[in-house]
Amino acid sequence: MSRNTRRRLKRWCVAGVLAVMGLAELWHFLYEWLPCGFLSVFCPVNESPWEHVKLFLVPPLIWFIVMYFAAGWRYPNYVFACAISLLVMPALMLLIYLACRVLGIDSLPASIVNALVCIAAGMWVVYRMAVSRHRLHGPAFTAAAIVIFIGLFILHALLTYYPPTHFLFWDPQKKLYGIPH
Repeated sequence: MSRNTRRRLKRWCVAGVLAVMGLAELWHFLYEWLPCGFLSVFCPVNESPWEHVKLFLVPPLIWFIVMYFAAGWRYPNYVFACAISLLVMPALMLLIYLACRVLGIDSLPASIVNALVCIAAGMWVVYRMAVSRHRLHGPAFTAAAIVIFIGLFILHALLTYYPPTHFLFWDPQKKLYGIPH
């Protein structure tokens, strides 16, 4: 790929940090505005850390689709890179959340910085893997990406309706696990 082509993808990834942050902000309140079973699988239904993981699924996926048509289609590794990014962002968010919890940091600014760092890391993963010279495409990588996409949606659905009694699933505001009744 030419330097200009890589630069174009990089610009889309940088813009994606802000776009996904904005989409995630809207996504955070969508279930509250339109409470329905369908949205509960994709949108946070309470203020537990786990429910905030959902902010790193559909909002980035929407941007990845836009970015595919703008620049990503030129990169054979792009789809697999996006799938890996969808694993990195929530994992990093939970790790940062746990570190903040250990350090006694619990504030809205800290949560916003956490989200921003995770989205930026996710976009960096997409860019680095998409432009990589390693062959990360073909039937096995496509199948793995599909398994990741579908698996994440199933995982979110199951853990929304059947949350374990673990502090990551506890909503400290409403004092409950899962969907408010």
